[in-house]
Amino acid sequence: MADQIIDVEQACECDTANAIQPIPDPCRPRLATYLDAIARTLRDCLCDKLLETVAGAVCRCSLMSGDAPIADICDIQPGGEGQAWVRLTRLFMSREFPRPISDVFNCAAGFWAAEFELGVLRCAVAPDGDGTPPSADELNCEAAKILDDAFALRFTAECCLPSSISVVPGEWQPLASGGCVGGKVTVTVQLIPGPISIV
Repeated sequence: MADQIIDVEQACECDTANAIQPIPDPCRPRLATYLDAIARTLRDCLCDKLLETVAGAVCRCSLMSGDAPIADICDIQPGGEGQAWVRLTRLFMSREFPRPISDVFNCAAGFWAAEFELGVLRCAVAPDGDGTPPSADELNCEAAKILDDAFALRFTAECCLPSSISVVPGEWQPLASGGCVGGKVTVTVQLIPGPISIV
């Protein structure tokens, strides 16, 4: 899966009739193609890594869009518990990775970079039907699951993309929503240097 990201023959489209001239190569990789390949590689790696955690597989492991993750699957179901996702959170131009270009420029030299959010939510412990709060053992077990997921997230951010791609992993942050609890990390990725078509 990781090799697809750097396979230019598969990840670019050639249109010599409509190409803007001059271009240095016969084809230019499409930005959306690289973003999709990177996101899917991160997703697949995270899904696999979660199989090794205390809580195990999630019920849904997917790409997500929008300004926030959708916390709608956090319970324990046959085959998994909770959900995991990869979501594009920023797309920007840079000259000195990972810093975005902040000055005014007009077709100046630079390259695209992207930030992805990787997250996992599990079922949160809660009071029982009589209102009795969770026991210390239940809370300890929940904390162990979240910590193990945190290492899976960090591993995915640091180790799952080819070494030819520069990445900057972000810090882990806790998440809680309704009956869900978990965490997220970000990873900023320098996309392939050189001309990239955005259409």
